Amino acid sequence: MGIVKGVTEFLPISSPGHVIIIGGLLHFTAVIASIFDIFVHSGVLIALILYFARDQITPLPQVREESSARRLLLAASGYDFLHSLNTVTASAMPAFAVGAIASFRVALLVIHYFLSYVSSHTLRLFAWYRLLVGAVMLVVYAHVLSV
Repeated sequence: MGIVKGVTEFLPISSPGHVIIIGGLLHFTAVIASIFDIFVHSGVLIALILYFARDQITPLPQVREESSARRLLLAASGYDFLHSLNTVTASAMPAFAVGAIASFRVALLVIHYFLSYVSSHTLRLFAWYRLLVGAVMLVVYAHVLSV
């Protein structure tokens, strides 16, 4: 699921939708899925911060706004992370750590390649992908309801 989050977070497709689908296939409970989501989001957030660290030299008026937004995002993620730790068992921690590391590594690659891709292509491919996946999900959902 860390790989799915790392890939879908930056593409113009539904990241939460993909995570929900994969979580369902892995039979995650709602609590475990939301805690796992915090871990993989943390990996993606760290990838973003590190990838764009070289762009941190900004004009002075922008520094305060951007720094405040980053601090708020980090604080919210940290709060969610610490709040969820008391519901995670020690045996589940390695899987969550692997998810966070996977989302971090994949996100670094996706950021780089997606920025390169959009500089010379349209987003039409992603629109067709969303339509196709949406249609497949409607068919699957209709089938599940009829059974």
